[in-house]
Amino acid sequence: MTTLPRPLLRYLIEVRKLLDTRSALAVLLATLAAAVLAISLLVVTQPEAVSVAGLAQNSVGLVAYVLPLLAILAVTSEWRQRTVLGTYTLDPDRTAVLLAKAAALLSVVCVVAVVVLAASCATVAALGGALPAPTDLLVMLGWLVLGMAGIALIGYGIAAAVLNAPLAITLYLVAPPLLPQLATQIAALAPAAPYLDIHGPLLGLVRGSLPEHPSGFAVAGLLWLVAPVLVGFVRNARSDVG
Repeated sequence: MTTLPRPLLRYLIEVRKLLDTRSALAVLLATLAAAVLAISLLVVTQPEAVSVAGLAQNSVGLVAYVLPLLAILAVTSEWRQRTVLGTYTLDPDRTAVLLAKAAALLSVVCVVAVVVLAASCATVAALGGALPAPTDLLVMLGWLVLGMAGIALIGYGIAAAVLNAPLAITLYLVAPPLLPQLATQIAALAPAAPYLDIHGPLLGLVRGSLPEHPSGFAVAGLLWLVAPVLVGFVRNARSDVG
């Protein structure tokens, strides 16, 4: 009997966990429903502007706000249900387990991006529109995955840092989107707004455009992506699971 390599086994286990709970499955279905709703609304309200890129980008703009909730549940569900004790007893390498969760999450992001792009192509074809060349579709898919993965990892990092689903969801919904807007309303803080905004540049990536302020994007990435993930790895390594 062939034994799977431990990294691959961890990954497959985390994929199953991600899709095995009712809450995570509900969020995933809500994500796909949001994509269908966004496509339908655009077709109904702006039929003259329907294109594969327009449908995919607009639907992902809505989906991207739901995906981090799946990331938060993936990281915190075991702590909430106390099954983390069994997980870390069977596999004491906590860093590897957390990396496997991230890999499972990014796999779901890729699948959602493919579904969104396929639904957009099917809609345009049904309406008699022209489809982009295969190479253009691949480029479009790459941008979609890149932007969606970044937004999903915001939820992942915050959840890993706080290990509490309600708190992580609150922080995700409040801090990244509202702090840049608050900074723009205060004259003294207005110059710092580009360095706090992470959603804007990531949604720009979804649309295939690079950030207008690369340095601001780099700082925001450190603040909302890198720092929470690093804190999360340290906290997961030291937290008592007993």
